[in-house]
Amino acid sequence: MTESLRRESARWSLDSPAGRPGALAIFSILGEVDAAIARMGLRPVAVGAVTLRRIPGIDEVLIARWSVGSASFMPHGGIASIQAMADALEAAGVQRDTTPRPGESYPEARNEIEAQMLESLVHAASPAAVDLLLDQPRRWALAAATADPTRDRILRRLLIPPLVVAIGPANIGKSTLCNALAAQMVSGVSEEPGTTRDAVGVLLDLHGVVVKYLDTPGIRVSASVDERQAIDLALSYADHADLLLLCGDPTAPPPEPQEILPGIARRLDSGAVSILRICLRADRGEPMFEPDLSVSVHRGVGVDSLAARIRQTLVPDEMIRHPGPWRFWSTEQDA
Repeated sequence: MTESLRRESARWSLDSPAGRPGALAIFSILGEVDAAIARMGLRPVAVGAVTLRRIPGIDEVLIARWSVGSASFMPHGGIASIQAMADALEAAGVQRDTTPRPGESYPEARNEIEAQMLESLVHAASPAAVDLLLDQPRRWALAAATADPTRDRILRRLLIPPLVVAIGPANIGKSTLCNALAAQMVSGVSEEPGTTRDAVGVLLDLHGVVVKYLDTPGIRVSASVDERQAIDLALSYADHADLLLLCGDPTAPPPEPQEILPGIARRLDSGAVSILRICLRADRGEPMFEPDLSVSVHRGVGVDSLAARIRQTLVPDEMIRHPGPWRFWSTEQDA
């Protein structure tokens, strides 16, 4: 493969709102992620890793590697930093995703809605999106068809994986839970506190809804400097979560969200983020708090129920079963 072809094999898009400064901006990189990272002069980032890299002209950027062909780059959310990140990606041959209008790509489509549907089917992250997308041309053809913005926003999680962040004290089984949900070893497990020094990110299919799941280092007073930095990074990422799993066990309650994420109240009020309180290692006794769900990975109890609850919280069944149309496409005005 020539260098020119290779340079076209990765593309970027801005997932956070354009033109609106925030704590972090989120760039999605799809395609040849390893090659893109190498061309930027950065050390490799393994699949599942969430780490800091220093990029000249941008300072430190948080990188989450979700899969071989998917990563998130998160610089500071200032407008200048966003532009610098875009420039750095372009300089490395990572092109902005400028997919042609669906009507141009799918001339066989009978109308714009059908073309948009065909385009979305190609890129939809979740299996649960397929039947719903296929029925949209019929629904929009009905008289007086109107969409519900709240439902539109929630169902969009079927197209772009929502972010789930698990937070809690050290040594309560968060990494064990992550491995159980993934049905494979993706996060280090030990009886020693502080085993998970860095956040671990993985894509999970939870009952037909694909999510980005972030397992974070345990919060503890005696954390080392490196641990504290890793915890702070994870918490900065949690500011963008669609769902927070506040985890505890029978001996250690989960943290209060306002204590670890000062700006969370506004997002809770707006419905931008949901919270589930989870009791892990439930086989060890009664918890000191009121959990939404109890799980014992050791006994095989509650893992599938938690997967279903996460899915139901992010994309409720009634939203999928609703007979109304879904405005599943995005426009420049959505940015």
